[in-house]
Amino acid sequence: MKRSPALQKILKNKINDRVLGDDRSDGINRVLGENKSTISQIILEKGRTDFRQPSHGYSAAEKVLLYSYFNMKTHIDTCKSVLEKQKHISDKILDDNLHIYDIGCGPFTVGLAFADLFKNQIFDYTCIDNSDEMLKMGRKLWKHSSNEGLIDSNVRQVSHNHWDSINTGANQNKNVLFTFSYFFATKQLNDADIKSLARVVKSISKKAKGSVYLLHINSSYGPANTNYLKFMDELGFEPNLKSSNNSVYEFVKLSVGSSNLGSNSDIDYAKRIEGIRKVYANAYNKWTEEEEISLVRDFNLGITCINTLSNRFSRQPSAIESRLIKLNLLDQDAA
Repeated sequence: MKRSPALQKILKNKINDRVLGDDRSDGINRVLGENKSTISQIILEKGRTDFRQPSHGYSAAEKVLLYSYFNMKTHIDTCKSVLEKQKHISDKILDDNLHIYDIGCGPFTVGLAFADLFKNQIFDYTCIDNSDEMLKMGRKLWKHSSNEGLIDSNVRQVSHNHWDSINTGANQNKNVLFTFSYFFATKQLNDADIKSLARVVKSISKKAKGSVYLLHINSSYGPANTNYLKFMDELGFEPNLKSSNNSVYEFVKLSVGSSNLGSNSDIDYAKRIEGIRKVYANAYNKWTEEEEISLVRDFNLGITCINTLSNRFSRQPSAIESRLIKLNLLDQDAA
């Protein structure tokens, strides 16, 4: 989806010009001393690197700049595209005051996409990211977006390093939108984090008097969405992911007022399977003899990472583990 001239100008001045004007850059094929493939695969780890720490000779700030140059613009476009596809929901929650909680906000990706799509819209925007450099970049882009008239001066923006810092009772009569733009692919997220995040989302949702929605956007790469499936399970919801180009997304209503989360838990089995197969195409299909032979061969060749095998066979990690146990390749206690 086309970006506005105002946003294009900001991204050019604050990101593109800084990257291409660096002494280490030589045109668009080699930036900050490396080619695109090395930056994507090794330095940024496909956007999953720890942006709090320096690595491979690049500072945390330089990694954030590279992410903003290579990843952020595409993510803004994807977010705008999803919001436009689901405009019947977007317009509805914007009818009244809206509070957006952008979890894993990066350089304020969702906020900028929202502001660019819904001009002069007033909303509260709470940004959560564990990287100080990401938040610093986001604040800079936000300030210049405000100066360019892209963001209304009445929009209230605050940022934190962790969701535990959120004031969970701050919404009063506002609608609430939780956004997770490529957040669940991060390598730093563990099961304890997922449970902690689910508790905060539940707390905010149960106190909100308006409608509560969740927007998840991520890569269509199966293992990147494993944590999202765990998170939705903690909330008591069955995922129903939809495809959009090279991404998957879900825009779902969590609750109205003080109603309990998990109201979608009675979704029929076929719908549940359909949602899971958006991520793992072969989920719940019977294993063929050829697949089992391939699994045994790969495992014996040293490909023992469950997530890698999950991606290769388009099956859930739990299904891979179960099959390895059945084939006597993995001890049940080790699974």
